[in-house]
Amino acid sequence: MAPFKISAAFLALAALASAAPSDPYRPVYTPAPYHPPPPVYLPEPVYKPEPVYKPKPVYHPKPVYKPEPVYKPAPVYEPEPVYKPEPVYKPEPAYKPKPVYKPDPYHPKPVYDEEPKPYSFDYGVKDHYSGANFGHTENSDGKAVKGSYTVALPDGRIQTVNYVADHYNGFQAEVTYEGEPKYPVYHPEPVYKPTPYKPAPYKPPTYLPEPAYPAYH
Repeated sequence: MAPFKISAAFLALAALASAAPSDPYRPVYTPAPYHPPPPVYLPEPVYKPEPVYKPKPVYHPKPVYKPEPVYKPAPVYEPEPVYKPEPVYKPEPAYKPKPVYKPDPYHPKPVYDEEPKPYSFDYGVKDHYSGANFGHTENSDGKAVKGSYTVALPDGRIQTVNYVADHYNGFQAEVTYEGEPKYPVYHPEPVYKPTPYKPAPYKPPTYLPEPAYPAYH
């Protein structure tokens, strides 16, 4: 609100009225009531912000496209071919048949008699210390073979095999056993039990008195 203002004329009249002597016959000047003009309200100024400074855009030219260089591998060195002469042609050896054997009249080839002949053999082993007991007997008349052999088995029995063999019937054998098998009784070994450790009773060491040395004079 605007402050109240008093005019200069009003102030002068007020001063004269107070300084003049009181005169009952003199008309009293009554000034007109002062009515101050209505205050004038000015609108508040509208705040306008200062414009923001915008710098001019800097010109950036587009980069020029440069294609990447094409890689060219170094040439591979190829040595010159080594000259190889052509192989010399060698004709295949002429076939020569094996020489025909011609008997020498002065050194005739020996003639061996391969006809079967009669034979006979017999052997045996018997050792009480090692327990070995076996034997073999065989004889032939040149056409057939006949024989037999015995073996002591680990179970205590004696195995005897009698056989006959010739070119017509082949090998034929007959097996017989003597005695009854005996198997050892299994005795498990005792389980080892260690003796519990018992420390020896403590004995304090006995100290010998130091020897008495003679006094020196």
